[in-house]
Amino acid sequence: MRVGGKRVTEGAAVVAAAGLAAGFTAVYWRDHPLMALFPWYFYAALMLAILVHELGHLLVGRLFGAYPLVVSIGNRRRTGGLRFGSVTVRLGFYPVGQVHWSVQPRPRGQWLTVAAGPLANLIFAGISAAVWAYWALPLLVGYSFTAMSALLGLANLVPFRTREGSYSDGARLFGGDGVRLFGNVPPDSVPSLSDQTRLAFDSPPLPDPQPAADTAETLQRAAGTVRALCEIALTKPDLSAAELELTGTRIAWLAENAPRTPQVEAVLALYERRVGAASELAGGSQRVASVHQGEAE
Repeated sequence: MRVGGKRVTEGAAVVAAAGLAAGFTAVYWRDHPLMALFPWYFYAALMLAILVHELGHLLVGRLFGAYPLVVSIGNRRRTGGLRFGSVTVRLGFYPVGQVHWSVQPRPRGQWLTVAAGPLANLIFAGISAAVWAYWALPLLVGYSFTAMSALLGLANLVPFRTREGSYSDGARLFGGDGVRLFGNVPPDSVPSLSDQTRLAFDSPPLPDPQPAADTAETLQRAAGTVRALCEIALTKPDLSAAELELTGTRIAWLAENAPRTPQVEAVLALYERRVGAASELAGGSQRVASVHQGEAE
């Protein structure tokens, strides 16, 4: 992230926010101890709302046959994490969450999978409000958890695109013509929150495989874009031969230029499985055709 034109790491941002919260607590602790803890209520409510949101996507996606590849709660790193079978879980303290799928939900369940995140937030906000009223919780506590979950759910229903190239659930649900529920959102389909370069998932040109020595960060970003393109294509249930061929070109570039991170290895393995499945299907079709030809003779 950037503050005042300067790049600030996520760890530094979290430490700075924690320092401000600790200062606020120290100032108000003597006279207003409940008020002094408000920043911590706020943060806990935000992280819980993010967890509820991603669980909504995850549970409904699984009901419709999807399989998660990476689940991130409070962590935006592209490497590391805890492995649970074929799923990588990344935890942290940064207020962000995302689910990456190795297999997409069935088409009839994709709309519900996308809508499940905001819907889970709104349901949780209603439950939180009921608990707040029934047990007469302190105002700041009840308000923090109820309002934060409701605001996160409603905000995600607004179509927008961030500077990192990620899209809100509203962009996927209501973004307009050509917007895909899974995979990509065309760059001009929804209003942007920034003028920086965005991911274009339809048919972007492959980046230069031999960038200058001072463009390592550009290469890393390009590798992330190509990896995302490959992942999106390979998780489509109906991948055409032309798309598989284009993905093969991208995979070749990725294997030659990208660092062998777990995510890259996972995409390479997924490509091998899809190519193997396509070969078996083609072989089976040829055998069936040969049998029919023999019967005709």
